[in-house]
Amino acid sequence: KALPLYDGREWAISSRWDDNNLSDLKMRQVLEEHGYRGNFYLTGTDRGFHGNPYGLTKSRSGTNIDKQLLPGGNAIGGHSWTHPMLSYCNRNRIFEEITRVRVDREASSDSPVCSYAFSFCNMRNSLEGPDVHLDIAEALARAGYHHVANARFLQGTGLSLPVSWLLPLDGKPIDAAFGRLLRDPYAQGTNPNISFDMHVWYRTPEAWRKFEAQLDKYGRNPKWWYCN
Repeated sequence: KALPLYDGREWAISSRWDDNNLSDLKMRQVLEEHGYRGNFYLTGTDRGFHGNPYGLTKSRSGTNIDKQLLPGGNAIGGHSWTHPMLSYCNRNRIFEEITRVRVDREASSDSPVCSYAFSFCNMRNSLEGPDVHLDIAEALARAGYHHVANARFLQGTGLSLPVSWLLPLDGKPIDAAFGRLLRDPYAQGTNPNISFDMHVWYRTPEAWRKFEAQLDKYGRNPKWWYCN
């Protein structure tokens, strides 16, 4: 029968990094050094970049940054065109935000963009609830995405789109959450992807060392697949 994961591995371990942040370049380097891969979720090319490049590029505009993020087995994902609260946009703009960034970033990176991460993690609003949620899911399918970087996207929808289970974000303690997921047969049986996340906001050597210690603790397990 078909195996749920490559080579019969027990879990897929990945990472999600949002926004047009020049510090993504250092994250790419750190992930490779520790045996990890991940997705860098970018908005439109006209949005520019911010953050500390750590001397890894001379481009402040972000030209060709996405191509620099790919080496080592990483991928580019869609993070909307302009970073809105997506569920509060009208339906045409929802489709534009989702589709336009895919076309734009596939062209600029010369690589497939098939995974989506919601800006502000916003996928429904208090007025429309599941109705807009399901319309967003349809827009993602129409735009050609087949993965969402947040398992919460499936809650209360009946959808079966592949998703990632996210660990506590931005350097917070992860051990308790990691342990719960490893003991969760539903998570492993449906979407066995655990992802570090969410922003490269590590601004001091101490913050980077703490994050790298987290990577080392869960890295290089021969039963796990370290993937984008």
